[in-house]
Amino acid sequence: MLRRRRTAPWGASPVALAFGDIDDPDAERRRRLAMTRRFRIFEQLGTGPGMYYLWELPMDGSAPWRQTSWDWRAAGNFTFGGAGAGLAFCAAALGFATGERNIAAFLLAPLLIAAGIGLAWAELGKPKDFLRVFFHPQTSWKSREALIAPVLLIAALVAAALPFTLVLLLVLLLSAGFLYVQGRVLGDIGDTRIVPLVLSTGVAEGAALLTVAATLTFSGSAGEALRLTILLAALRWPVWTIYRDGLAQQGAPAQGAALRAFGESRVALVLWVPIAVLALAAVLPWFGWLLAVLGGLATAASGWWLKYLILTEAPSAKPFVAPPAPAKPADGEGTPG
Repeated sequence: MLRRRRTAPWGASPVALAFGDIDDPDAERRRRLAMTRRFRIFEQLGTGPGMYYLWELPMDGSAPWRQTSWDWRAAGNFTFGGAGAGLAFCAAALGFATGERNIAAFLLAPLLIAAGIGLAWAELGKPKDFLRVFFHPQTSWKSREALIAPVLLIAALVAAALPFTLVLLLVLLLSAGFLYVQGRVLGDIGDTRIVPLVLSTGVAEGAALLTVAATLTFSGSAGEALRLTILLAALRWPVWTIYRDGLAQQGAPAQGAALRAFGESRVALVLWVPIAVLALAAVLPWFGWLLAVLGGLATAASGWWLKYLILTEAPSAKPFVAPPAPAKPADGEGTPG
């Protein structure tokens, strides 16, 4: 008996069964086995299981479709959600350092996180599928992200209303955890080397938006936010190059090639031009506020573009590999009763 199965990236029908005599050299099922990647459960135990699992060839003979990247809705979840968490993190950190809360930042951060979660909901399509995400925190990083998000939303709103140090600390921890979990979501699907990149881009985008908010609200901490943005935005480049080169050198050449196809000069231009604008804002007093706003928005947009590039252009789906079953204990061996 043949049973065809697929993981989420495959676009054919979920399950199909076919029966036949695989010992017959002229049987169609035998030919199908010969041309398809397959496995048998517990085959190593030597019991000769008769069910074969096929992963690539649909039973109706149509060509399978494999999703190699995510769409804009998934990218939007990590883009807006990451920026919102980064904004909450930087606003809380600056609140600790200067003693000044930027209320606008704490109000904007929940809106961005909610927008990201809303796009994730839109990608899943059905409300019941979205609600199911909450039920597996012990095994799923996506469930952990979904559980942290509403708590972070509430904590950020409370931080906007109440000047309590404990609330700032809670926002700091929750936002850092949210960014880390987002990185692990992408790492489990693609490559764990993306986690530092998600963290660095998230806090850089957050600092950039904090600079915009602090400048437009004439906050006394606008200068500190500007300098923090320049530092964190510059840090993105080495983290990006380590991630990109690591893909090409350690087993993911297709991903590395897809990212290199956009050209080093193009990525460098997108990442470094906003930093130059922010640097000018720090040294030019006359138009400093305008340059700070433009540079902050450009820095946030460059981080969004980078994540969109990774998620929608570079292949990110891992092939399914069935885990090996434990070896059968030898006669006389076993756990004492």
